[in-house]
Amino acid sequence: MPTIHEARGRVQHQIQRLLALVDWLSAQTATEVEGSLCTGVLELGAAVMALFFAHQAVRWPQGLRCAQAGVEHQVQGETSVEIGTRFGKVRVVQLTGRVVGRPRDRRDLPMAHAWTARRQKAA
Repeated sequence: MPTIHEARGRVQHQIQRLLALVDWLSAQTATEVEGSLCTGVLELGAAVMALFFAHQAVRWPQGLRCAQAGVEHQVQGETSVEIGTRFGKVRVVQLTGRVVGRPRDRRDLPMAHAWTARRQKAA
């Protein structure tokens, strides 16, 4: 999973690739450029989402407690997952939590719950 610095570098790299499409020295058709731009914008979007998720992982420190369905959980680890976005799949660090006082219970994904709850409130 990329660090914030690495993810920001990928965003900047994607922007440079998009600019290079129109700075090309030889003649191009609008159709050629448009097709490449469409793909490039999706790749840029995925890179920006990876940067977003890298920032989110930092905001959920180990030991943080949060409630899910009235049960208190504590952040205790992380796992690598792919999250589907409108720009494609993005590999991210997903923090894991366990019910406080029950270290052997199945793990929970507190960041995913927070994102889902926010989306449901917005709808």
